[in-house]
Amino acid sequence: WVRPPIRFGVPVWVKVEAELGPQVLLSDLLVRGGNGLEKKLTQAWLEQHRTNPVDALSASQLEQQVVDIYEEQGFLDVETSLRTIRDRYNPTAEVEIRIVPGQQFRLRSVVVRGNQHTRREVIDREVVLDVGQAIAPKSISQTRSNLYDLELFRVVSPELVGDESNSRDLVLRLEERPNISLEAGGGVSTDQGVKVTSRATHRNLAGRGHKLSLLGSMGYGWYGDEWSLDTATPVWRAATRYELPYVPGRGGRLILEGLINETLQEPNWRMSRSGGSVGMK
Repeated sequence: WVRPPIRFGVPVWVKVEAELGPQVLLSDLLVRGGNGLEKKLTQAWLEQHRTNPVDALSASQLEQQVVDIYEEQGFLDVETSLRTIRDRYNPTAEVEIRIVPGQQFRLRSVVVRGNQHTRREVIDREVVLDVGQAIAPKSISQTRSNLYDLELFRVVSPELVGDESNSRDLVLRLEERPNISLEAGGGVSTDQGVKVTSRATHRNLAGRGHKLSLLGSMGYGWYGDEWSLDTATPVWRAATRYELPYVPGRGGRLILEGLINETLQEPNWRMSRSGGSVGMK
């Protein structure tokens, strides 16, 4: 083959041969250390994989599941190690997992920083940890997600602090979003004509996380089939939307919508309507 001038060198094929050797089967699972929280998990894993080929990926996943079990019970500094022990005379191997749980930590208190407009009870109801409960990292992550779902905070930063041997304080550092949001826009379309829209939103009424939105739009449609605006009969719409979080519970939101008036103009008919709706999100 003719190589381009800017490319130098000669193509080289690399050949690799692998000698598989005997297939190694799992003979046993050895658990060193720990306090028994992992017992059901390891027994089920051993029953599923015994006498099967040793699967390094499955063993690694087992190690991570053991870590998750201990962290759920407040052992935040749990350490694990995994190794495979080959039998010298038979094509079998044992998997050994060592567990050093460390100290169990429980929640001593919840401290909130940065809530200038939001009431404390609105924040507390989204915290999924109770005082005295074992601290689980997944619970802290869920708390952060719950607070973001309120759409009240730009930044939610949880942190565990404390120097006691068995307890920690959860500090929630918050940065609130502006309470009032104003939006405006407009456009031209071949079937609707010219329209301008605006929206005003208060996302934290009385500091309780209730959201009120007012929407308005106004414009002119085309006159018949001609490319001229019918300025004598404007079309407009006014609507409102009210949202109540935590109804009926965490993650829920009750939505009340009201269409004050909407006027539509077509070449041979005109319609005005109003109404309301109630929904659950």
